[in-house]
Amino acid sequence: MGTLARREDIERVDDFGIGAPNDEYAQYFKGNSYLKALTDPDDGNLKLSNVTFEPGCRNNWHIHHSKSGGGQVLICTAGEGWYQEEGKDAVSLSPGMVINIPPNVKHWHGAKSDSWFSHIAVEVPGDETTTEWLEEVDDSQYRRLRIHKQAIDEVKRMVKGDGEMGKIKIFIAQPMRHKSDAEIIEERYRIIARINNELFKGEEIEILNSYMEDFVDTTLKNKSLNYLGRSIQLLSEADCVYFGEGWREARGCHIEHECAERYGLKIIED
Repeated sequence: MGTLARREDIERVDDFGIGAPNDEYAQYFKGNSYLKALTDPDDGNLKLSNVTFEPGCRNNWHIHHSKSGGGQVLICTAGEGWYQEEGKDAVSLSPGMVINIPPNVKHWHGAKSDSWFSHIAVEVPGDETTTEWLEEVDDSQYRRLRIHKQAIDEVKRMVKGDGEMGKIKIFIAQPMRHKSDAEIIEERYRIIARINNELFKGEEIEILNSYMEDFVDTTLKNKSLNYLGRSIQLLSEADCVYFGEGWREARGCHIEHECAERYGLKIIED
């Protein structure tokens, strides 16, 4: 189904309907949202509501508190959106996905900047359940998600061209300084998992990185200059570059960033 840029697009495909303006909770949303109750909890039913977000709309960080049980389930029905738990990467949402939100976990969800988005919210029964509404999602953080998506879409278009999608070559720029080999390896696997499972899910990926070529070498950090030279060589073969968290504090990553810009590569930053 993909991106739904116009209201009439989501009205056409969302069988549950977008409902009325979500005025009761408007203070906890940035942008316009709509709510349609699907059940009446007063009749002993689960509380199910279809929540629709206009492009760029998202709710504040919030927590579904519960003494036992509780939480929420999101069933994505139309358009594209985001879900994020505190301390974790944002998850890209599309129709058919189901998100299980545990109780007592700080999180937010909403539409992508270029698409309407609808999900069914299922309130999980529990004891002493309350919702605590917190601060807005930071604008710069939200914009970074959009920039990631734009860069990814452009890379896919570039690699696909007029034919079938080819293998996407991604260079990973990861700070090594002040980290043990075990920490570097653990972070690398986390980044690769995010690339495969979230950013480029379903695409054929090739990871380009000098650190990967000699992963278990205990003198890894002492070879940083040699690795930088190999990195610059590999950058010339890449379609895009992923800069890991903390890259701005690493001199080598700044050199790689300059090279990526010189080569005209798409850049995805954490």
